[in-house]
Amino acid sequence: MAVFEGTEPEFNRYIGPRVRNVVQLMTKSAKRAAGGACAHCGRTGVELEAAHVHGRERTAIIHELLVPYRVGGMYRVDLGSFERRLRAAHEPIEKTFLFLCPDCHRAYDREGRALSEDGRPSRPAAGPVKLPAAAPGDLGLAPGESNKAYVSRVFSRLYDSGRIPESELRRLSERSRMAEEYRLRTFGFSRPLFVRSDEERFDENSHPRYYADSVCDGIHLCSQWYFTGTNASYNLDKFQAWARRMLSSPGEAAPESC
Repeated sequence: MAVFEGTEPEFNRYIGPRVRNVVQLMTKSAKRAAGGACAHCGRTGVELEAAHVHGRERTAIIHELLVPYRVGGMYRVDLGSFERRLRAAHEPIEKTFLFLCPDCHRAYDREGRALSEDGRPSRPAAGPVKLPAAAPGDLGLAPGESNKAYVSRVFSRLYDSGRIPESELRRLSERSRMAEEYRLRTFGFSRPLFVRSDEERFDENSHPRYYADSVCDGIHLCSQWYFTGTNASYNLDKFQAWARRMLSSPGEAAPESC
């Protein structure tokens, strides 16, 4: 697990370049979809630039995302979970960026909004972007929802919103004795909660133990879920309890010794 420890200015100084690279990759396809026309003046034939809407600048987003990682006067940041939350915070792209020609971009940054040639204000800057829900608020099984759909939905939302730190992902997937003991205490079984390859989906008797459909970066979740009372080792109550613990502290799981 890569961890940053330091102040917010230090985070912007040392991690900021990585943030810029991530954002640039996210905006590439959206710029192409803009058809090469500046969102303000309509100019074509120039390389468009991605401008954060006012109030949603890169440093402002970083400032918001760092709040849960504050420890005293410093920050301790799980960089893997931070990057997932960073990506989520920029969605949808079209409400976070304006794709402008260089001249309009400079005017937008200088004046707080792009200006037309005669100095009259153009359309106002896009309003504040509401961050997507970081994690499922309702951890209950919806009427008619299958175990597969439920587990996939909850895990995906937790993962995509950065609520599962890298250290927890290792405990869920590694085959070490300590990780197996952790899963036995947490879920009632020692097998990994997920695997990342199709070959690993099957046990030693060639029985599938993980869903064929993958979620979240090729993750195949364990498929052996039952309601409490049917099988005490594999039940959704324990999964729900684990999910609530992930919700207790964004990006940093509540302590659970291995």
